[in-house]
Amino acid sequence: RGATGAFEGRIGDIQRIARTMADVESRGGDESTPLIAGKSANRGGSASASTSRDAHLDNCKFWLMCAVVFNHSFQDFFKSVLDKEAGGRPWCQPDVVPDRFGVYALARGTYMYLNLLGMPAFTLVSGICSRGLLRCATDDDGAGLAARSRRMVESLVVPYVVWQTFFLIYGTYGSKEFEPAPAHPVPFMSPVGVTWYLTALFAWRCSLQFIAKLRNVVAVTFAAGLAVGFVDTPRTENGGLPFLDYQRAVAFAPIFYVGATVLTEDVMRGLTSHDGTRATFRGVIKRYVAWAIHAATPALFAVAFAYGGSESSESSESSRGSSSRGSGSSSRFGICFDEAQRWAWTMDPYVGRDTHVGVGYVGSFEYVSYAVLSRLAFYAFAIAIAIAFFVVVPRDERWYTPSGSRTMYAYLLHLLVLRSYELVRDGTGLGGSMPLWASAAVSLAIMPIATSVGLMSSRCKAWTRWAVEPNLGRWLFPDDHA
Repeated sequence: RGATGAFEGRIGDIQRIARTMADVESRGGDESTPLIAGKSANRGGSASASTSRDAHLDNCKFWLMCAVVFNHSFQDFFKSVLDKEAGGRPWCQPDVVPDRFGVYALARGTYMYLNLLGMPAFTLVSGICSRGLLRCATDDDGAGLAARSRRMVESLVVPYVVWQTFFLIYGTYGSKEFEPAPAHPVPFMSPVGVTWYLTALFAWRCSLQFIAKLRNVVAVTFAAGLAVGFVDTPRTENGGLPFLDYQRAVAFAPIFYVGATVLTEDVMRGLTSHDGTRATFRGVIKRYVAWAIHAATPALFAVAFAYGGSESSESSESSRGSSSRGSGSSSRFGICFDEAQRWAWTMDPYVGRDTHVGVGYVGSFEYVSYAVLSRLAFYAFAIAIAIAFFVVVPRDERWYTPSGSRTMYAYLLHLLVLRSYELVRDGTGLGGSMPLWASAAVSLAIMPIATSVGLMSSRCKAWTRWAVEPNLGRWLFPDDHA
């Protein structure tokens, strides 16, 4: 009788684990919690899509990953093409290339818009997709927490180990960013490239288990996101990388918790509902406002950059690390592109050892107030743009909806494609023979479109699954795959 009871208990545990794993997304790193309650909204009322996935969620993930790829492609164009023209553009200086029609200013404005949309909104989506873990934490579901924690190791930690190792090898023997071991330590715990989001998402989801029942958890995380700017950032001896990129991880944590706790199914239903006469009218108004936000943001940044920059030139070397409002005499109505870029990255503390601003300005009340208000502005911009994005993304299935379940492939692989193109262009002298407009067309349109769509295709998944989603779960946790 005792053996029978133990066996039945073991069967019950396995069934419970299976139920908690049922709504975990297929090896993509995100748990699938529908944005809209009930079945996914399929065109024509078809129920062919699984009830564990939502078309609106997958559509959001597809477009956000496209924004991330476009963002990095724009960044490479500015750094390796536009800013190198005519001997290079000094820090916080206007473009040396004539921009009669404001095309390059608009490109920089679009780049800032992509910075404020891509990863912040994807962090919101990751929070929305973590509601299952949040429920387990608030319900004291130990078995569910254990199963999901093992899943996080399989879907986030294992890819981090694989891709961090790859980027370190390339950075040591390819781009020469790091000194080789054993003479110098390997900066394994400092994320390189895109791997920062894997460690950050792992930390955010682990923290749900401990602070899910905390009163005013969103306010607490916003306070932490503001306070982390005052904390020193330890950097590695080899490469000077921040440990676990924790400035950015903590700064983005409030956005994750907004997605996990504030953007409930009722809230998302209100944002995306367009049923009924009155709802349709409200929906039209919402969509007009949302599209206006998306159109106005790049334009406003473009105008600000056109009037920004320094009137007095400083050497790039001496002002490269300067913080906001600290390089030259900027135009009263403009902002510096280089400083705005650092503001959107949230990678550095407010006051750091690499800050080169006037004596008596660092650490002053004016500077601290400006830095905190800038971080608050970042949160306001990012969340507002993300909410507007959720409103305009289609709810029904489209041709790209299945690609939304394969965003991990584009995220981890797109830098390889973009950097390979850059190496070929510069190594073969192709960049020197291409007119600037042709380089812009390739870097700002052709490459990011082809890279986004191609890397989220089913064929890419079939070819690269062994590297992006190594099937180590059966070996690490055999009971979960029995």
